Amino acid sequence: MIRFGQIFNMGWLLTVSLLLSVVVNGQSIRYSNFYDANDGGAALDQTVVLDDGSLLIAGKTSNSFGTEAAAFNLLVDEDGTILNYNVWEEEDKSIEPYAIVRAESGSIYEAGTLHDYSEPSLGTGDFFMAKLDVNADTLFTVVFERPDTSDFMLDIVQTKPNKLLLIGWTYNDTVAVSASAQLLFITCDTMGNKLNEVVWGGSYSDYIHSGITINEQGEVLMTGFTRSFGGGSQGRSWVIKTDSVGNVLWHKEYLSEWGANGSSGQRLGILNDGNYLVVGGNLTFGGTTNGVDAGMLKIDSNGNQIWAREYPIIEGQGLWDVKQLEDGNIVSCGVTTYTDDNSQAGWLVKTDSEGNMLWTRTFNPSNLVDFIRFMVVMDNGDIVMLGNGRAPGETIQDGWVLRVDSEGCLVEGCSVGIDEESNTETGLTVYPNPATTEFSLEFSGIKFNEAEVVIRNLIGKEVLRFRPNRSRQTIDVSTWARGIYHCSVYGNQQLLQTEKVVLVK
Repeated sequence: MIRFGQIFNMGWLLTVSLLLSVVVNGQSIRYSNFYDANDGGAALDQTVVLDDGSLLIAGKTSNSFGTEAAAFNLLVDEDGTILNYNVWEEEDKSIEPYAIVRAESGSIYEAGTLHDYSEPSLGTGDFFMAKLDVNADTLFTVVFERPDTSDFMLDIVQTKPNKLLLIGWTYNDTVAVSASAQLLFITCDTMGNKLNEVVWGGSYSDYIHSGITINEQGEVLMTGFTRSFGGGSQGRSWVIKTDSVGNVLWHKEYLSEWGANGSSGQRLGILNDGNYLVVGGNLTFGGTTNGVDAGMLKIDSNGNQIWAREYPIIEGQGLWDVKQLEDGNIVSCGVTTYTDDNSQAGWLVKTDSEGNMLWTRTFNPSNLVDFIRFMVVMDNGDIVMLGNGRAPGETIQDGWVLRVDSEGCLVEGCSVGIDEESNTETGLTVYPNPATTEFSLEFSGIKFNEAEVVIRNLIGKEVLRFRPNRSRQTIDVSTWARGIYHCSVYGNQQLLQTEKVVLVK
């Protein structure tokens, strides 16, 4: 566990043991580290990569008053060593950064929500924007006060060289608590001067989680969920397009595969072909709606759906960020409870360019509650993920930074956990697929009496091993958890074929 007070008061940096690190060319590169301040809990939300490969991270931590949250800016080098940190805290205030962006000029801007409980007439929450230097120190802060509202900021994007768009949603405090939430977009210049304000939505609650600038005109795509436009009480994933100052140009809702009622978009990614990906999942973890879990949706620049994929692995999971790699494959991170003990784990998924899953990894150092919400791909192909979790033996959640290679490994060449899909067609057929209570394996090109079948779940845990005694073998899976399984057939001590089967309940 890395404690800031210990590190700086004792005058040394990172001689504290890391949870796990890998040395590459004499330098510790891949690691899983936990960070906090004020000896309290912490969570890390977003990061920008600086020119030297260091990370400037926006997050929050418990303040020293013991009651509210404080802003927590952290600077670490390539191997996770702390270079500097800054905590902004005030009594009777909860200061919660959620987003950070590095402008084209190189300047760094952070944004979030400030709750001022000493000034109830200002509402219980307001957007704020801060400019940071490369040492994680704050240069100035601006709070956008709106009386009688509760405003919650979720993301910040640069739309023009001198324009920043703050994205979130708002409640009107003068009406009932159950009143609808509206979208709130505030545009400011790089000095924090307010340029525009847009409040928009339907007759029920609508939410936005994130946005990306998509062209030189500064137009922005955003994703979240709507309850006003066809989603009902459960909500439905949607995408909104605005101009550079937040005026809504169009919005579209999605109701196919994972886009059913009860789903939500979390973040957008730009694809190499000029199209876009939306990733998300359930509105509430720990339960499913219409069989929806984690999902991925490809759309064009007009919001038209190209394809959609759902990953019905287990209840209680979702994808929170997505990036496309240079080779066309896609990596996405989030959270899942698909673990041996059903605890919540950080999750990394790799798919091909069409969203077909290649492998998945879970990261669960606490075996309790670990969460990944943001990722960046480094120049060397490494993946850095941020969130919160508990180091082994700890009872408080801290900020978590996890750096792995392009295969999701902390250790070079680690096992993926499942057999890679085999291109060797040897005559194994699995049906029905998807299955509910049973499925059959039919051997038409394999000597079944010389074969061995091993079935593993998606994280590589063996659930069944047997030698077939007939050319068609039926397997009762009525008590198995729904999700994706891999049926591998071995003969002469080598893998002959692997087929994927999906169990739906």
